[in-house]
Amino acid sequence: MKPLPCMLRVKRFGDSWEIQATSKGTQVGLLSLQLDLPNSYAVVSAVDVEEEYQRRGVATKLYSRLRRKLLEMGIKTLHGCLEGSGIIQIREAVFGHGNTIYSGFKGDPSPLTVSEAIHRMDVDYGRLVVETKIKRK
Repeated sequence: MKPLPCMLRVKRFGDSWEIQATSKGTQVGLLSLQLDLPNSYAVVSAVDVEEEYQRRGVATKLYSRLRRKLLEMGIKTLHGCLEGSGIIQIREAVFGHGNTIYSGFKGDPSPLTVSEAIHRMDVDYGRLVVETKIKRK
């Protein structure tokens, strides 16, 4: 499918941030996060792309803008929980291979390889805890 041209806008609400993606005046995607500036980390609380606009590069654009913003702010680490293997592939592409640690929840905290993480999402329908180091490429 053809990439969707969209505009990105960053909004700040105290320690909460949103990156909105719009196309032709319609919101097509949203990434929400919480910042902890004193400890130099951020937590993605939600990523949502409207179903009819998925697989058209919207989430990649949201994460790419997030990466640039975190670098500007000096944030070193990005945390979150993932559902779905698409976001694993996007994080690997945007933040660089090897910069994200994937692991299960409390019952299974050992690190997973990227292929194991994708398997966990696509076959086992699991969720993952992730930690990404924010580095310049």
